[in-house]
This record gives sequence, structure tokens and C-alpha cells, in this order.
Amino acid sequence: MANASAPDPGLKPAAAQHDPLYVAWSRARQREDRRRDGLLHGLQAQADPSEAAGIAGPITSWAEVHAREKRLHASAIAGLQGRSLGQAG
Repeated sequence: MANASAPDPGLKPAAAQHDPLYVAWSRARQREDRRRDGLLHGLQAQADPSEAAGIAGPITSWAEVHAREKRLHASAIAGLQGRSLGQAG
């Protein structure tokens, strides 16, 4: 006996479109896809407030470290440029 949840694999695509089992399976799959897509969209649209509060600290910390690294880099480049200008003259 064939599996009732999937279309008969021996049917050709044109014939499968008119097979009642295929139509029922296809519609059920479309319904499940729409439900899943709706659920995922709803989860993505609603931000979790507990996550927003917990991320401010690491972002601020990274910004401070990054700014310090940029200042050190700019200072080192300025020092190297000053040396090369001092040695050339």
C-alpha cells in the first residue's frame, strides 16, 4: 500500500498534478510553509527587551577599546612620520 502522505513517485509530473493525493499533500505542505513563515516573521519582528539591555555594555566596551586602539595607531604613525622627517633633514 502506498504512503498516503506523499504522492506516488511513479506518476509523471502532469499526471501528478491531478492526483487527489498529490493535491492534498501539496496543499498541506503549502499550509505548513505559510504557518512556519508567519511564525518566523512574528519572532523576527518582536525584539526581546532583555537582549537589548544586555548588549549595551559589550558594545560600549568595544567602542572604548576600538577608540583607544585608533588613538595609539595614529600616535604611532605620527611618531614614525616625525622620525622620517627628522632624519631626512
